[in-house]
Amino acid sequence: MAELSLLKGFSTVKTITENKFILEKNGKEIIGKKESTVKPIERLTFNIEDFPEESTDTSPWQDFDALLNELKNVSYLKYKQSKLIPNTSSFTYNTLLSKIDVNSEERRISLANLSITKKDTMQFSECVKGDLYNQYNDFFPQEELGPFKLVTTETIKVPAGEFKCKIFEGFDGDAKVKYWMIIDKPGIYAKIIREDIGLFDKVEYSIIELEEIKK
Repeated sequence: MAELSLLKGFSTVKTITENKFILEKNGKEIIGKKESTVKPIERLTFNIEDFPEESTDTSPWQDFDALLNELKNVSYLKYKQSKLIPNTSSFTYNTLLSKIDVNSEERRISLANLSITKKDTMQFSECVKGDLYNQYNDFFPQEELGPFKLVTTETIKVPAGEFKCKIFEGFDGDAKVKYWMIIDKPGIYAKIIREDIGLFDKVEYSIIELEEIKK
């Protein structure tokens, strides 16, 4: 509310453009800038023909005990989801939360995945690993890609910090997916890009970036 009180009363317009304005009030300048929702778009240009019939690449998270030990100390993961508006270069934004429950004795991990918007909060999925669930999925809690390949290893910076990741590209059904898997934090992704063709041949494109690891 403090920002709104600054605009009460009379001000002098010094500069005004499409993306910025400067007001003067009581000898002080008030600067406003337009927040841009445009961000670089990394299109996924690979094709099914680019992948070998049998991949020899392996996920860095094959050790289930390491997965248990990492996630048992995390209460939730917070991600920012950016969804491309069709036929534009702008995005809409949601918050995704994965609430984590680890039962070390039963060797079971479950994640309740929530989507938070300005209007609503809803659980859209649940991921479980343990017993017979996802036991061979080394990309958990995301879907195992098929086919897939290891592209490179790099350090990436996201809102939650800098992380060394193995980067995999592959397919989830017809959708193209790119995973940034944090090498020393099994079960935690730094970034995910997903690209698919929806109804009426519209591109469905989204970016998920890690914002917080809540202990």
